[in-house]
Amino acid sequence: MTGQNKTFRGKKEDGSANPIDVYVGSRIHELRILKGWSQNKLASMLGITFQQIQKYEKGTNRISASRLWYISQLTGVSIDYFFRGISVELWKESFRLLPPAWKDLDIIP
Repeated sequence: MTGQNKTFRGKKEDGSANPIDVYVGSRIHELRILKGWSQNKLASMLGITFQQIQKYEKGTNRISASRLWYISQLTGVSIDYFFRGISVELWKESFRLLPPAWKDLDIIP
C-alpha cells in the first residue's frame, strides 16, 4: 500500500456516504418495497439485522458484492439492476472521491 491514502473510505470529506453507495441503497429500498417486504423480512432472509438493511438503504454502510448477489437472487433481478440509471454526473461526483493516484488514469468522461 505504499503511496496510498490508508484513510480512504470512499466517503465525502464531511463523512457522508459515497453517492454510488446511496444510489445502490435506494435501489435496494425500491426493490424491497416493490416486493412488499419489510426491512425485517429482508434482513431475516439474509441473516442480518434490520438495522443493517437500514444502513444499506441509506448508503451509510457499503454492501458487499456477495450480499448484493444474494439480494439479486432472492428478488430475481440481475446485478446490473442496482447500478442501472446512474447518471454521468453522479458517476463523476463519486469518482472525485477516489485517492489522487486514480485521477492520473484520465478516465472521467
